[in-house]
Amino acid sequence: VELGRRVHAVLRKHASPGFLIVPTYSCNLRCTYCYEKGLQERGASWLEKRLSEEMTEAALQAMARIDGPHRRQRCMTLYGGEPLQRSNETLIRHLHEKACARGFRQFSAITNAVDLNHYTDILGKDRGFSFLQITIDGPPFVHDGRRFLPDGRGTFDQIVRNIDIAMKQGA
Repeated sequence: VELGRRVHAVLRKHASPGFLIVPTYSCNLRCTYCYEKGLQERGASWLEKRLSEEMTEAALQAMARIDGPHRRQRCMTLYGGEPLQRSNETLIRHLHEKACARGFRQFSAITNAVDLNHYTDILGKDRGFSFLQITIDGPPFVHDGRRFLPDGRGTFDQIVRNIDIAMKQGA
């Protein structure tokens, strides 16, 4: 609940009114403090489910009905487990393409940025994703001890490289 409140506060401060999409609750990291860790260890299969093309279409249709004929809310934020992990690339590109075709112009994501380098062509104000919320848990030795890949490798250097890429792209 507290995480939801914090996310909501950040979005209200930085993003235009819009829609929040959770493409999956799956994540490419195994953070020591993750609230989904217990579910992952118990094999909660729903954590691996991803937004399908049919679900994407249904969500976009629902957004159009909610927004009405004036389409004021042309912003979309991605959240989840990790929305911009490499295994989501096809679905994120499909969602982005379909949303752009329906008039969405601003995209943001709450991401760990580990796989952000696979999305450079859709980063930046003129391409779509112009606001990214990315966290680092301190200096490399602290961060890598808390936020690591399933094989135990740290993520600090990769995230910092991807932040640099995103900033050069205007995100």
